[in-house]
Amino acid sequence: GFRAGMAAVHAAAVDSGRDPAVLTGAAYVTLAIDDDTVRAEAALDGFLGTYYAPAPATVMRRFQNCYAGGVDGAVEYLAAFVQAGASHLCLRFCGDHERNLDRFAGVVARLG
Repeated sequence: GFRAGMAAVHAAAVDSGRDPAVLTGAAYVTLAIDDDTVRAEAALDGFLGTYYAPAPATVMRRFQNCYAGGVDGAVEYLAAFVQAGASHLCLRFCGDHERNLDRFAGVVARLG
């Protein structure tokens, strides 16, 4: 996962004589936010299936960081990246961007 990847990058930096403290951990995450998990899963699968056609969503989910569900669960999902060393999160939302941004307005403060 992300933690193992960060550890590998840090080790590679040390091996090459670079200071791993100057590296920036970042995660790119696709989010389908909806309190109805079934609807969120369908939105995520629809987005991934259309965006990456002909690759099915099930394949893309194995290679990308994806979350489908409510805001509280998304906070927990994203917090795992922060705890593993990500200081930058690039969030790609499925669906109504204005609505998603409104729902996520307080998330940064919750992540610390």
